[in-house]
Amino acid sequence: MELRYPPLSRLTLVELKGENEEQVRTASERLAQLLKLARGPFEVLGPAPAVIGKIKKLFRWHIIVRAPKVDDPSGSLTRRALSAAIDGASVPAGKVQVIADVDPVGLM
Repeated sequence: MELRYPPLSRLTLVELKGENEEQVRTASERLAQLLKLARGPFEVLGPAPAVIGKIKKLFRWHIIVRAPKVDDPSGSLTRRALSAAIDGASVPAGKVQVIADVDPVGLM
């Protein structure tokens, strides 16, 4: 039984953060929806508020993208889908920041 976690899979933590909680939540929901609609060898978990939901006046939401390395060895399919979803999500520039961390050390 494969659990689909590292080292057999690649995780990408997508963090959205900003001062306005509603904007961050809305942007993370749009981004997650676009990722779920994308055709790719990955699974989308979330969005959900980060475990530590607010740091230095910035609200944080997380999306986790999990892709088996056997289906996407270089990560290029996942990277392409993530890039297209970020472009299509119309994230408010200057108000919500999007950070993608491939194979993160922690998920906090």
